[in-house]
Amino acid sequence: MLLSHLTFTGADDSVDPEALARISARDPLVEWGLLFDAEQCGQPRFPSEAWRCEFYRAAPHARRAAHLCGARLLSELAAAAAPSASVLGSELCGAFGRIQLNFDAQQLPLAVLTGLVAGWRGGRWHRADGAPLSLITQHNEGNRQVHELFAESGSSEMHYPAFYSVLFDASGGRGLQALAWPARPQGLSCGYAGGISEHNIADHLRSLAATEPEALPVWFDIESGVRSGERFDLDKVGKVIEAVRAVTDADVLEPNQLVRPPRP
Repeated sequence: MLLSHLTFTGADDSVDPEALARISARDPLVEWGLLFDAEQCGQPRFPSEAWRCEFYRAAPHARRAAHLCGARLLSELAAAAAPSASVLGSELCGAFGRIQLNFDAQQLPLAVLTGLVAGWRGGRWHRADGAPLSLITQHNEGNRQVHELFAESGSSEMHYPAFYSVLFDASGGRGLQALAWPARPQGLSCGYAGGISEHNIADHLRSLAATEPEALPVWFDIESGVRSGERFDLDKVGKVIEAVRAVTDADVLEPNQLVRPPRP
């Protein structure tokens, strides 16, 4: 099984960007999920604009995913002629490889959802260097049909489904562990979230390795499992990486997905 990303979400102003840079340099599989919300910017889990700029400077080659929360940000992105046409979109296109849209389709205004889909249909999701931005939507009971809107409309330029995927998180970001994972939508790469930590990620990896098609990559998104109270805990990040490295060494995962420490 190919693990494409190991995503740690929720770093904020309390975290040293240089520490994240060192982890990324050592383990290129790691991706940092940065939470965006217009109302919560600068609060725990939601880094300020100044911190984000410092992180981009400290770790220019780190893998990053922007997790966009709230109708205000999604409305801004949906209304833009292209993602890079807005201040938010310019930052996203310049600093991120993947964009995750966090919403409940039953509560998001229909015009916003159709605007996001239209942007995808038009092939307007590109980074500053011209490479496609990968788009992620959450796959849960409220959003179970959303992926079909994108599946029906991916432009040939975007090579759907290579740049669109779904994240399973039935708990909606509350960190509740899934009792069982749903079947993946046909042909899509998928991520898994909800209560994942150093204590159970190896079991999740082994379970998925036994059932997932080898040709389709998977990833894990870990947020509550790397926090101690309200604090983003780099020690827990390291323990998750070590747990994944142990499974990699056991040949459950594709080799060399995590860089092994040098031998003494």
